[in-house]
Amino acid sequence: MADPPEPKLTTTPRPDHPTKHRTTGHPHSDHPDHPRRHHRHHRDHHGEKTPVVILANGEKIPAIGLGTFRLRQPTETVELAIDIGYRLIDCGFIHQNESEVGAAINKKIREGVVERDDLFIIGKLWNTHHKPEEVIPAIERSLSDLCLHYFDAYLMQWPFASKKAKDEYEYCKLDEEHTPIEDTWCAMEELVSLGYTRMLGLSNFNSDQITQVLKISSVCPVINEIEVNPYFQNRMLSLFCKSRNIQVIAYAPLGSSDAPWIDTDIHPPIIDRPVILETAEKYNKDPGQIVLRYLHQLCVIPIPRSTDCDRLHYNFNIFDFGIDCIDHTEINTLETGIRTSPYKWARHFKEYPFHSPY
Repeated sequence: MADPPEPKLTTTPRPDHPTKHRTTGHPHSDHPDHPRRHHRHHRDHHGEKTPVVILANGEKIPAIGLGTFRLRQPTETVELAIDIGYRLIDCGFIHQNESEVGAAINKKIREGVVERDDLFIIGKLWNTHHKPEEVIPAIERSLSDLCLHYFDAYLMQWPFASKKAKDEYEYCKLDEEHTPIEDTWCAMEELVSLGYTRMLGLSNFNSDQITQVLKISSVCPVINEIEVNPYFQNRMLSLFCKSRNIQVIAYAPLGSSDAPWIDTDIHPPIIDRPVILETAEKYNKDPGQIVLRYLHQLCVIPIPRSTDCDRLHYNFNIFDFGIDCIDHTEINTLETGIRTSPYKWARHFKEYPFHSPY
């Protein structure tokens, strides 16, 4: 399959225009950090520019972000990441660190390093909150923990619902709850009109499930966050999303080799593979930069996770070079068709998305 064209980047702010929300009575609608009170630039007030991708709704999202799932020392790491220049922060209820991540964000806002509208913050609706009456309380809880007034994008993290357990963070032990995707999505659409989030998206949805949402939506999803890395390039689903004007965000972009469920005999660290090391030497770059640049040229937005200062710098600085077609094709050969994050605990669920080829 031919490689898709490289995404169009821009560092030029678009003309100011009001954010399109109905003026309903959200409790924070008069707060200075409310989305209706800001225009979106993704250039911070110190003048630093972050490369961005244009979403289907005309809004901008940074072309690189920070993942926070299983992030050690989340407060210190997010503070450092914002200092480096990261403006896209991927959060989630199940990450169990929203309070710590929020503390870092708010500290950097207080210090004047960034303003709220310099950032693109993603939140996610967890499986135990899919019932329509639970959607608003779920986002209010996350925003309260983060000490924020709105998300830039709020995603349905999985297409299946789960019953609540004594400890809802123990997601591997949850039973399926049969709440239709359509019901949950319709409840999420209200979050936009209320000002809790500027836009909506999906995560881990296959092509059939995306189609289900598109058929009934009045607010279309603009994001699908899925696994993409050289071992699992997920090209068919990525191309499907592109054809529906949905931007792919890539979790596990470096393969999550440190995850306890990874079989390193099947998935040795991507950055240690000879083709990556040879390409890194050719371009005088770090192996991780080669992987992330490769994904950028697949038109996806990677959200790598790291607590190491040097690694955070390397991961962020991938926009001053390009990988040529020959080297890109060589990296393509790492495809195994095997997910590094299969989430087998849910494979018996009716809406488990990975039974579909894409």
